Amino acid sequence: MSVRALATGMPEGWCLERLGILCTKIGSGLTPRGGQSAYVDEGIPLIRSQNVLVGRMDLSDVVFITHEQHAAMSGTYVKPGDVLLNITGASIGRSCTVPMDVPEANVNQHVCIIRPNRRHLLSGYLGHFLNSDQGQQRIWSYQAGGNRQGLNFGQISAFRIPLPPLPEQRRIAEILGTWDEAIALVERRIDAARRRKQGLMQRLLTGRVRFPGFQGAWKEVRLGEVAEINREQVSESNNPGEQYRYIELSAVNQGTIDMPTEPIPFGELPSRARRMLHRGDIIMSTVRPNLLGFGFCDFEADHILCSTGFALLTPRTPSDLDYLYQLLYSDGIMRQIHGRVTGSNYPALNASDVVSLKLPWPENGRERASIGRILRHCDDELDLLTRKLAALQRQKKGLMQRLLTGRVRV
Repeated sequence: MSVRALATGMPEGWCLERLGILCTKIGSGLTPRGGQSAYVDEGIPLIRSQNVLVGRMDLSDVVFITHEQHAAMSGTYVKPGDVLLNITGASIGRSCTVPMDVPEANVNQHVCIIRPNRRHLLSGYLGHFLNSDQGQQRIWSYQAGGNRQGLNFGQISAFRIPLPPLPEQRRIAEILGTWDEAIALVERRIDAARRRKQGLMQRLLTGRVRFPGFQGAWKEVRLGEVAEINREQVSESNNPGEQYRYIELSAVNQGTIDMPTEPIPFGELPSRARRMLHRGDIIMSTVRPNLLGFGFCDFEADHILCSTGFALLTPRTPSDLDYLYQLLYSDGIMRQIHGRVTGSNYPALNASDVVSLKLPWPENGRERASIGRILRHCDDELDLLTRKLAALQRQKKGLMQRLLTGRVRV
């Protein structure tokens, strides 16, 4: 092992080197004067911090400047292969590499252009390192006390990174890029599945599209007619030593229930732990319902209490569970909820609002069950894809920790 590798704790052939030595440019851009009036409908993209995401560029809401403004900002040109780093605000530390299909662009003053000298440093390797845990820790080490005052060019130039030989940099970037491609593919599939389900909901939950064999009429019903609301509650005089698991408001999010594992004596639970959960119940958050704190219990619920910030809906016909649950996410129900929420600091629905929600209701129970079953299959597909995405992200994170430190060589 070389003397330099020993001194820095790096693997053989690696070293710690400052970015300022490895790059031909470190600098940010400008925001044209004139505010929104400075932007045009077509022209040269001006990349802002919201366009720089973790590992990728999002140009869906990019603004444009004129070719004349572009020419006047020649010092802030962006080239394919440049690494962009957000240096101010809440998104500080996010970075991405400029793709080849962005031949011309500028950045504003909140984004730093880092242009590696390709004889020493590859942008693919640098981009992965900046977004790794090690890279983020080093970025934030410059922020005294963890504040978000911003990074300056001197700090970025002094930023030291572990530097393997170019062939190893290239191979590391290729391996991690493979995971990026797999992650991007699953993200696209999730987006497509969500749009597919949304389209199905708009058609099936309004009766615009019917399944073959169902021709009966639809009617409008109140939620209280088809479901019992909060059918069982425990009183304050309950045995204080009796053990319960408690589901609080933050534990339910769009069908996911973060189930507590440890029971707590009733006497130690908060006073809002009163609603008794049963299998077949729908959990509906009535506090900040716009956050979609909805879920359903398809498991054996033994001694589980929910917050009084939930309404527990028990379908009067058990086979209506999926249909009722899916209705909570429909545009028609959400409009009613938004129209009835009261309070600004603590927006909520009261019990009478929940009971009186108007629902589109096929008279044929089999049709309701069929609609609910199809939409639940959509949820199952989304859940599978989401878990696959999380697994790929964990795998990539583990690879980054090993490859970008030289613990595993390629």
